[in-house]
Amino acid sequence: MEQRNINLYTLQQELLKIEKQINASTSRFIETTSQVIQRALEKKIEELEEQKLQILQSIELHSNNKIDFETALMAVLSFMENPYKTWVNGDLKQKKLVQRLVFIKALPQQRGHFNQVSIN
Repeated sequence: MEQRNINLYTLQQELLKIEKQINASTSRFIETTSQVIQRALEKKIEELEEQKLQILQSIELHSNNKIDFETALMAVLSFMENPYKTWVNGDLKQKKLVQRLVFIKALPQQRGHFNQVSIN
């Protein structure tokens, strides 16, 4: 939890830094009369705005990462209720999880078939 707060603080500091750079570049853009400098500043401002958007999305992900206990418990119970169903319908990540929960060691394989294994 503390690490998440540190990351969130770091992202907020980075966001402030980028906003200051955007404001400074905008001020220079307004003050200059050179077309070349204005195009360069415009490109820099666009890049900074993209960085700002990425940081805002990261901050939103960090702040929305709260899962209530009941939701987590229901997910675990539905998984444990029928691991075969998870194995048949799940993706590769879920199948690896079922395999790790059912078997003590990795499944030994020999040219197209599995050897005897220890079951938990």
